[in-house]
This record gives sequence, structure tokens and C-alpha cells, in this order.
Amino acid sequence: NLWKIYKAVEKLGAYELVTGRRLWKNVYDELGGSPGSTSAATCTRRHYERWDRAGAGEGSSRRVPQFPPARR
Repeated sequence: NLWKIYKAVEKLGAYELVTGRRLWKNVYDELGGSPGSTSAATCTRRHYERWDRAGAGEGSSRRVPQFPPARR
């Protein structure tokens, strides 16, 4: 879920900090990922980057994922 990835990255201090401190495994763990997955951090980072690049074109502001629908 892209919203959950976005919130986990923001909670840890945003993309630059998560990448600089190599915290993508922490992001994956926070999402409830399997501890045995060796490429999970890289896959999580790539999903985030794919979303970020899609909304960060020249002259456009970064798109924040939409809130999940409210449950009733």
C-alpha cells in the first residue's frame, strides 16, 4: 500500500534521511514484512522512488498518496 510506505518514510524523516541512513529495512519492517526476505528493503525503496518520480516532474509538485477511504 503506497500510503503506508509514504507514511513510514515520513515518520522516519523523509526520503533523503531514510536513504542516507539506510533505513529502508526499517520501513519494510514497519509495514509488517517478512524478516526472511533479503531484497525487501530494495524493493520497498524502488516502489517509493517510482511513485516519487511519477509526481516530481519539472514544474509539478510531488503528489501525496490519497488517504485510504474511511471505514464505517
